[in-house]
Amino acid sequence: GECTQELLADGISFAYDYDAAGRMLRMQLHDGSAIQYEWAPVGMQSVQRIDRDGNVRYEHHYENRNLCGQVTRSRLAGVCGTLGHCHDSLHRLVDLQSEHWSEAIHYDGLGQIVGTQTTDPTGTLQGHFSYNARQQLAQESGTISRSYHVDSVNSIRSTDEGRYEIGPWNEIASSAEGTWSYDKRGNPTTLPLSGAVVHLSYDALDRLVSVTFPDGRALHFSYDYRHRRLSKRMECGGSVLYEERYLYDLNDNELGRVDEKNRIVEWRTLGIGLGSEVGSAVAIEIDEKTYVPIHDHRGNISCLLDADTGGPIASARYSAYGEMQTQGDWKGAWMFSSKRMDAELGWLYFGRRHYMPKVGRWLNPDPAEEVDGPNVYAYAGGNPLAAVDPQGLALNICLDCRVEWDDSGFRVVPVRRDTLELSHRDTLGRDEQELALERIRRSKLSSNFVVAGRR
Repeated sequence: GECTQELLADGISFAYDYDAAGRMLRMQLHDGSAIQYEWAPVGMQSVQRIDRDGNVRYEHHYENRNLCGQVTRSRLAGVCGTLGHCHDSLHRLVDLQSEHWSEAIHYDGLGQIVGTQTTDPTGTLQGHFSYNARQQLAQESGTISRSYHVDSVNSIRSTDEGRYEIGPWNEIASSAEGTWSYDKRGNPTTLPLSGAVVHLSYDALDRLVSVTFPDGRALHFSYDYRHRRLSKRMECGGSVLYEERYLYDLNDNELGRVDEKNRIVEWRTLGIGLGSEVGSAVAIEIDEKTYVPIHDHRGNISCLLDADTGGPIASARYSAYGEMQTQGDWKGAWMFSSKRMDAELGWLYFGRRHYMPKVGRWLNPDPAEEVDGPNVYAYAGGNPLAAVDPQGLALNICLDCRVEWDDSGFRVVPVRRDTLELSHRDTLGRDEQELALERIRRSKLSSNFVVAGRR
């Protein structure tokens, strides 16, 4: 029952082969190149990029694992060396080490991240974090220094930069930049952006289809039946200024971009991550040049290496809510949480909706409704260091832990490794991320890891 071929709405096709366990062995691209996967009993072992002539262009190996099956060392593509992963007894990631980039993560007794030390080509940065009684992020220092006032349903009410007026449905009514207006389904129709007011429109499925700027430019988006964003087109005065068309796999992961002749101009090869594409890219190809990304503990792309020389070409640092500072010649549009940045808006597209890092919330309501609590605009439950949201639908595992919501609020619980490794297979419209979330929620894992007074 596995899908062996898919024809995207824009005419591009992919073919797939599987082993007897239903794990993907090969993905054939429309240009004749391919991605090959090798598997061991404990999980994915390697990822290979095959060119049109059948030669291995590069490969990424997951060399060592601990007794829980967590990867402890990866051999990066090209000549970029290795990346080491160190976990504590609660399966949490505490250290990442490579030649040109490293990160150490420190936790308090409740499992909250209270400090990080990041070393990149720019230097060493110390990050410090503190929380309120509801375990929501209250203050951070490092990439930026900022305090947050977060209410009981995870809306950011104020920061050092100003206040947000929150409406009865947890929507932003106004900010220091101006007022926001909404349609009857909670989608913003006008909002302030970079000193101007933009107008937004949506289709019947609440997907953003256009953004109109005061200077007459209009940004248009198109989607397929699985909500995958197929294109972005900028128009002005009836003329098309540019258009981008995107590629996806069976699990709705965005893989890259093609030009008008269907030539691949951006591509990323995916391996093991935190769900969806988050932290899973093993290589990025821009105009046929290969770069190797290194991700931090949350799946943010933090360093780019030249696959041919092994040297760093760029690095990035992120605030807790995703504001970004880059150094060097940054390649590609994938950034915070491994998601594509729409530079025209300053927003990141997560697969089902846009995320606005400057205000630390989603653009429009959660398509999964109140799966993560009553606030359908809140990002990561007010604690973006403890959770990721792979597609803008539901909180997911981070740091090899899970985040649960119950009557007492959010709590972080260690997760078995088998819920982390997605099997790259189609499941009749319900991708492996959603199935993993169901397994996590239904599981009865026990631990002596106590958060918010619960065992």
